[in-house]
Amino acid sequence: MKFVDFHNHLFDLAKFESVSKYKNGDIFFVSVAGNKEELDFLLDLKYEKEWKNIAVCAAVHPINASAEKIDFVYNAAKKGLLNGIGETGLDYRKDYLEFKNIQKEMFERHIKIAEEFSLPIVIHSVRAMEDLFAFVPMMKLLKKVIFHSWAGSYSDAKFFLRNDVKALFSFNQQSFNGHKNSENSILNLDIENIVLETDFPWQSVKKDEYTMPGQIENLYIKMASIKGISINNMSSNMLKSLTKTFFSNNSLTTAL
Repeated sequence: MKFVDFHNHLFDLAKFESVSKYKNGDIFFVSVAGNKEELDFLLDLKYEKEWKNIAVCAAVHPINASAEKIDFVYNAAKKGLLNGIGETGLDYRKDYLEFKNIQKEMFERHIKIAEEFSLPIVIHSVRAMEDLFAFVPMMKLLKKVIFHSWAGSYSDAKFFLRNDVKALFSFNQQSFNGHKNSENSILNLDIENIVLETDFPWQSVKKDEYTMPGQIENLYIKMASIKGISINNMSSNMLKSLTKTFFSNNSLTTAL
């Protein structure tokens, strides 16, 4: 069975273990880069080491909006090296509030890159839902919008869908850990609007030192049980979402 992990950090995982064993295995990775070093690492896996089970995304993370340059994202998109833009967005935790306006400017620039090159965008949002709503007129023009680690309410999710944002809402281990908003969204959203992620090596639970890629299977089992479908149907839905979001012209078939 094939599994899709819609959000992870292979560059960071390599600090804990060798990632070579995951090449062309049962997990397809949608992996994000937050700077040029991380992007070069992912591009090396995809193009030099010939990983067929990876989609590469790049963006300046909102908590680094005041420090990182966006040129590496635009240049890679222009060369056709990216499958998506992300993770980008807004993070209004107190340590980053002073950069609120810079975050908005950087987010808008990422959206414009995604639109220019017809790429999906992966959004990180913390305590910023109202400001995120203001970007809906721009978001609705994009190929697809993936809300990473969705923690908003079901009403928030409906707002995006009702306003023609082609949205996917991504859930991870924390989503099943007593988060009422996430649990309510999981119960009420159609399976076609749901994807799953580990966010490895981050988002670890209990005594784990870090989140491991194999934990994506546990998320499939939990979600399939909640939605009342088989694991095979879950896998089929995730693969369809992956193909429609990050690939075109059936270019994914060789990896599956």
